[in-house]
Amino acid sequence: MQIVVIGGGLTGIAAARAHQDKGHDVTLVTNDSHLGGVLATTVIDGVPRNHSAQSFALTADLTALFTAWGVRDALFDAPPEAGTRCIVYQGRVHRLNSPLHLITSRLVPVTTVLKALLRLGKPLPEGEPTIAEIVRYYADQVVVERLARPIVAGIFAGDPERLSFKACFPSVGRASPRRMGRTRRSVVLPIHGMADFAGRLADGLTDVRLGWWAQSIEQSSNMWVVRSDHDVIHADRVILTVSAHSAASLVSEHDSLLGTKLSAMAYGGVRVLHCSYWKYQQAVTLHAFGALWADSGPVRGMVDLSMLMHVQSDRQFAVVFITPGATTEEAMSEVRRVFKISGEIQIDLEIDWTHAIPQYESGHLELIEQITAFEAQYPGLLLVGNYRGGVSVGDRIRQGVETSWTS
Repeated sequence: MQIVVIGGGLTGIAAARAHQDKGHDVTLVTNDSHLGGVLATTVIDGVPRNHSAQSFALTADLTALFTAWGVRDALFDAPPEAGTRCIVYQGRVHRLNSPLHLITSRLVPVTTVLKALLRLGKPLPEGEPTIAEIVRYYADQVVVERLARPIVAGIFAGDPERLSFKACFPSVGRASPRRMGRTRRSVVLPIHGMADFAGRLADGLTDVRLGWWAQSIEQSSNMWVVRSDHDVIHADRVILTVSAHSAASLVSEHDSLLGTKLSAMAYGGVRVLHCSYWKYQQAVTLHAFGALWADSGPVRGMVDLSMLMHVQSDRQFAVVFITPGATTEEAMSEVRRVFKISGEIQIDLEIDWTHAIPQYESGHLELIEQITAFEAQYPGLLLVGNYRGGVSVGDRIRQGVETSWTS
């Protein structure tokens, strides 16, 4: 089979490699000048600074895949402290190693924790409830404000009152919350940064075309014709791994309603600040993967990069995620206040990631059903961008690989 993969992010790379492993002729095209999509990396002071994702969860299926592809050695395991998450509430750092910490930290009232534990056996409600509605169903509004809101803002750059629970957590959506978190996973980081890891994944791809803009996809007999500003490619299968907005322009001529829905999809934005300061000037240490802010303000979250990457230095390296519209000065003032940093915080790198994460808002499952129907109507044309199947690094790689299962 002749396969064309449109999009050079992780999903596109994984789809291309999985099909090539099966003996198909694969052409990967991307409008970018590099592979990896948003996974850019800048090395500063010898430390890789990733522009978007910093790490990801490694599960058994991904371990087997990376071992087979010869890229497991490009990753290293984060230390045990990476299993600890923190919430900043009322200016204090609350550690959440276990449900017991919810009580001992006084982040959530004891009565709320007990009520949630008693309700965990209840089946999920029907329909497509929002994340906030699910949290209130099993707990109450306190948990929404002090846990759900900071987690959703920090991970999805979204609002729990708008995001669909079953779309954001599809595996949980098939069972009761009592089964949450039972899959074993560890936190890993690419040794030389996310961009290098994307390059390692792409090693061995025989036909990669950079700066290649797909202008249209047409059907001709039993083949697909992909036209660009350079040339024309004929294919048995075309896999779209680009963003919802880019996919919309390519599918609209076949299904205008689907094109309209894809073009209207919202994306959450975030600003990423890589910063550093002297450790001896910090009174409150994190010693955790990171912290998410329940307090309203300019900061959404912070990642302890020094701990994750085993950096041996008198300088503390961190990544701060701030709300679009907030100033760098406001964010650094908040970080100083919470962690009691007496000295200057140096900004090493600043990224304005305005088109960051697709918002799986209530009604998203209807969009997925429409995409499934579209693929049934047009065999050989697949839509697997980050608007479908999850937004994490692992999700994107899995989605790409799974496109080869029916080839």
